Amino acid sequence: MPCFRYFLLSFLCLGLTACSNTGSVSSASMMPDHPDIITVERGGFTPEGIEYDHLNQRFLLGSFIEGKVFALAANGELTTVVDDPDVDAIIGIEVEEDRQRILAAIADPGVFAGQTNGFALVGVFDLNSGARLDLISLDDVYIDAPAETRFFPNDLVADSTGNIYVTDSFAVVVYKIDTQGAASVFVRRNQ
Repeated sequence: MPCFRYFLLSFLCLGLTACSNTGSVSSASMMPDHPDIITVERGGFTPEGIEYDHLNQRFLLGSFIEGKVFALAANGELTTVVDDPDVDAIIGIEVEEDRQRILAAIADPGVFAGQTNGFALVGVFDLNSGARLDLISLDDVYIDAPAETRFFPNDLVADSTGNIYVTDSFAVVVYKIDTQGAASVFVRRNQ
């Protein structure tokens, strides 16, 4: 199992580097000046994922508690970008500027308390309007998972062709969703 974890960590680090969609323009040159510290004066939201949207020059934060994606202004103001009634908790987010979409790893927070076995969803939302484009269930993808397997998708990335890769820290797998929305297990541990 330790070998798998090192492989998975290495794979994800390479994937994040290889899947960057900022092209040859440096991220620093595309990011406007922001204060050293941004203070959010609003309680109740728990940021879990963060991405920078270069096209709209804003930070996006995924909320674990509220299941929304917020735009964060330099003055600390949060504006709701994604508010979908079928979303419980947004864990990881990815801005895919080339395709004008936000990808979100969606999970069941009850899995931490042992209340459920969790679930694994990926939300695909329009980058500008926040409207849902797709909601992809990964629940039935890991067909030979042990009966006691719990699910908690925690981060995701897209490659240059639009395939989405999703890590699941409880099931210890990486899912792949192709450009047609078909999901499969891409990386798994030896059982």
